[in-house]
Amino acid sequence: RDGVEVGPMRSYPGGYAVSRAIGDFDAPHVVCTPEVKRVRAPEGGCVLVVASDGVWNVVSEDDCARIIRDVSHDDVKSAAEKIMEAALGTNRGLHDDATVVVVRVP
Repeated sequence: RDGVEVGPMRSYPGGYAVSRAIGDFDAPHVVCTPEVKRVRAPEGGCVLVVASDGVWNVVSEDDCARIIRDVSHDDVKSAAEKIMEAALGTNRGLHDDATVVVVRVP
């Protein structure tokens, strides 16, 4: 507003407000070039779980895998809901945003 910066810093020593920094060319440590890695899916298919740190900080990869194994093969909605329930039900408490997407890869 009138040349005065508004809002929190997008990039600061010790951390990033990443969602606020995307597209902010003044954030020196956030790059717009994605890091891409290709992996071959197993012949029987697999499950891809994309989640925010609000989930990963309280649900381990092993717990997530157990949840996925216990859910019907094609019921990715139920798997995502159960992972979120696990995040919300931890003794550590949820103190961050939490987002989870489960995709069945054929």
